[in-house]
Amino acid sequence: MIDLELELRTSEEHVSTLCELYWARNVEGAFVHLVKDLADRFGVPAHRVPALVSEHSVARSATDRCTRCGEGRVLRSRSDLTSHASQRRYEWRCSRCQSEQREESDRAARELEANRRSLLQEVWGEYPERTPVAVEELSLTEACALLALVRVGGTEDLAHLRPRDAWTERFTPTPDFDLALLNELFAARCLDVNPASSIEAFAWDTGRPERFYLSQVSWLVPGAEHTRPLAALARQLEEVFRTGSWPQHWRGELDTLWRRVALHECLAYIETCMADHHLPLRIGDKTRLAIEETLERFSIGQTYNFIWRAAKDAAAYYMRSGIPKQQAANSVVGAIQRGAERAIASNWDVKSFGRDWRAPESTMSAVLFRSALQLADPLAERPPALPSPTG
Repeated sequence: MIDLELELRTSEEHVSTLCELYWARNVEGAFVHLVKDLADRFGVPAHRVPALVSEHSVARSATDRCTRCGEGRVLRSRSDLTSHASQRRYEWRCSRCQSEQREESDRAARELEANRRSLLQEVWGEYPERTPVAVEELSLTEACALLALVRVGGTEDLAHLRPRDAWTERFTPTPDFDLALLNELFAARCLDVNPASSIEAFAWDTGRPERFYLSQVSWLVPGAEHTRPLAALARQLEEVFRTGSWPQHWRGELDTLWRRVALHECLAYIETCMADHHLPLRIGDKTRLAIEETLERFSIGQTYNFIWRAAKDAAAYYMRSGIPKQQAANSVVGAIQRGAERAIASNWDVKSFGRDWRAPESTMSAVLFRSALQLADPLAERPPALPSPTG
């Protein structure tokens, strides 16, 4: 039986008596007086008795007490006492202590955040060199990637680049290519980690933000804040690609970059085709090599043709033979290679596929193929020659 502590909050004797009789119990824990009898005795409506008692007294459990201040749990009515008596005991804290604990937790969280913000500024806010990025010193890959980043991740005022996880459009055709380019730009000091990034974007296992999560940090480009370096860099890159005034060293980089982007365009497409047929996809060195070899002789759109047919044939093979899905999926790479070899040997005119709406053009592809090379149909083109500089 739960012991009670009754606190009376009235000087009126008959009300005090009502409160005491309302909570009175026998040795078995049963209530001595019915509410109806108390209502008749004290001349109040039966439905008003619990409210009147609650208004002029506070009943607390002498058994269940706040683990912080020791105050007993408030019992609002007889039914509250009955239901509480049947409940499993657990650690309990009163509302005042809960509020104080929340305030303490909030204060500790604010102090921790302030401390970590200070550490972020200390580790990532000061750079030995803040020289703005010079377009003429960039590689073609860096130039295209930076302009693509501005388009896909730049804030409206071009103060910084939002985290990759916040982008709503594709940066490159595949997530692997996204992370690879971000790593390369950071390693080349074309990007700096923004110390104003979310605290959760850093690993705090050593107490200092020595490591960060590539997809969660926001980015800055080198340069003094008042010069708005990101906006200035974006304007320079847009002008270079619009006018065709390319640095001379970009000429030798075009073919390599085209093949790299084309590879990931095809990897994104093969993922779409395999998903259509509910076949498992494992992209490794073998698949990459097969796509790279096909792109040596065919355009992206023609390679799409080989991929689509290989995935369709693998699905038919699975349905016809009753083999495991993985075994059927494993046949795709070989089918792509055989299709390309037959086309070369027979001198076929291979149709170039258009873009699938489920694998939309990435921003990196748009910058390279449309802004830089001004191609009307990038999927049908082989690696084009660099246009002659105009400036």
